[in-house]
Amino acid sequence: MKRQLANEPLYGVAAYNPGILSKQELIRLFVARRVLLQQIIDDLNRENPKGIPQHRLLVGARGMGKTTLLRRISYAVEDDEKLSREWLPLTFPEEQYNVARLSDLWLNCLDAVSDALERQGKHDEAGALDEIIDALPDDKEEERARKVLNLLLEQAQKTGQRLLLLFDNVDLIFERLAKEHWTIREMLSKEGAPLLIGATSRPLEPTYEYQGAFYDFFKISNLNKLQLDEMHEVLRTLAGELNAPQVSKLLEQDPARIRVLYDLTGGNPRTTVLLFSVLAQGIDGDVRSYLERLLDQCTPLYKARFEELSSQSQQVVDALALHWDPAPAATVAERARLDVNSTSSHLNRLSEQGIVEKVRLYPKKKTGFQIAERFFNIWYLMRASRRMRRKLIWLSKFLKSFYSQEYLHMGSELDNAAQSGPCRIAEEVPGYKQSQTDEFSCKLKLASILAVNKKWAEAVAVVSPVLHSDSEVADDLIQDVLSFFKSAVTSGYANESITLLEQSELDDSWRPVTEALKAIQAGTTEYFFNIAPEVRSAAEEIYAMLTGNGEEKQ
Repeated sequence: MKRQLANEPLYGVAAYNPGILSKQELIRLFVARRVLLQQIIDDLNRENPKGIPQHRLLVGARGMGKTTLLRRISYAVEDDEKLSREWLPLTFPEEQYNVARLSDLWLNCLDAVSDALERQGKHDEAGALDEIIDALPDDKEEERARKVLNLLLEQAQKTGQRLLLLFDNVDLIFERLAKEHWTIREMLSKEGAPLLIGATSRPLEPTYEYQGAFYDFFKISNLNKLQLDEMHEVLRTLAGELNAPQVSKLLEQDPARIRVLYDLTGGNPRTTVLLFSVLAQGIDGDVRSYLERLLDQCTPLYKARFEELSSQSQQVVDALALHWDPAPAATVAERARLDVNSTSSHLNRLSEQGIVEKVRLYPKKKTGFQIAERFFNIWYLMRASRRMRRKLIWLSKFLKSFYSQEYLHMGSELDNAAQSGPCRIAEEVPGYKQSQTDEFSCKLKLASILAVNKKWAEAVAVVSPVLHSDSEVADDLIQDVLSFFKSAVTSGYANESITLLEQSELDDSWRPVTEALKAIQAGTTEYFFNIAPEVRSAAEEIYAMLTGNGEEKQ
């Protein structure tokens, strides 16, 4: 009986193993990397059947969709009349742990050919190949590798198709076959050779070191985080295919909530799929409720990943995750109370493992490190301590208020803030009683006027009670607060604004505003390189609002 995807349970999405999906399910749910898929298919169509192939690497952090993309490439080739005649796509387990020698790799390719023949309904041919594989003699490695490779190429000739090798975690293969790099390159550089598309979580040293065997050998495609509109498209597609109208409704009615979750999850496709499962449950509550449910789903994986590390590597990851912002090795060493050289060694090793990534810091000469999978960093912060957890919850509340007003077209019209109603009503309507929010709104408007007129001390006296108020009251006044700070910046009080905010009760909970002001103080948007991505996105938007544009101040 044919499976009806729309009737699948809400948890019928594959966050960790796309191999459990049927071909049609994967095709229908494949959304995030359609542009890149089309580029790869176009390149395959342009390949000269007898030419030297252009090999490709897909580079992206964990959860960025590499495994799913490889499987989707295979299906796209199978379903294309022209490409299916020319290419035989070979798929493999996500990790080829059994590869210790070159003959093991070619033997895995032979097994993949047999699997492909089986999928095509050529059961007799697949069975015959299996018998040949079982009868291979256990020769010395060099001879065995040569025989297995020749047999592989003979099988390709029999099918009349070139082999398309879709290697996941190709870095694992290259590490285990480090002595065979030049042999592999030579084989893949021949006319009519198999074409390799490999996926890796990190750049491979042999591909960028001038003396490396694969230097300038691969066409590199970086799988970056999803853009906000791409995340919306993924959630909307899943909602339609898996019959979850509540998710579609949330996308339309509360886009600010989705935007906050986007910032905190880092635009990771795998985390977006998990988020869909949470949203599909129709939970009532604030952003924190969704965040905690999502974190709970990730806990088994993240916990296991952390526990696999050595003791000192755990210390380094702990220090870096709790620092939250990108940090140079010296800062991580200080926080971990370890030697700098030892810390640098661990950071480089963690970078090779794809757990940590190197990033640019401001000023330009510095190199920093941050946790590669950003939602892992959020998970770690939420489990670390009450203090760190509180900072994260405050940030989520601020972002929700900020984006809610932005989606109402309020955040971008700061210059008109002083024209709004409560102050006039209080003056013109006898007996009108202001709420605290209305009162503070009026104070902020007055403070803006005082700042513009170079009466900073008076402006501070008026605005201080607002900035020392309950954060939830202040969150309702984001438009007016930003209008005040824009007036202050325009009038040359950027430095004083930082001091004022740092001395207030809103310093931690309104961190994106503080960072935007510090970027203005630094005179460059490069300052944002030093800020955690979860804070950076809103801070950059606030910077643009306060300066009147998104350009650097020179």
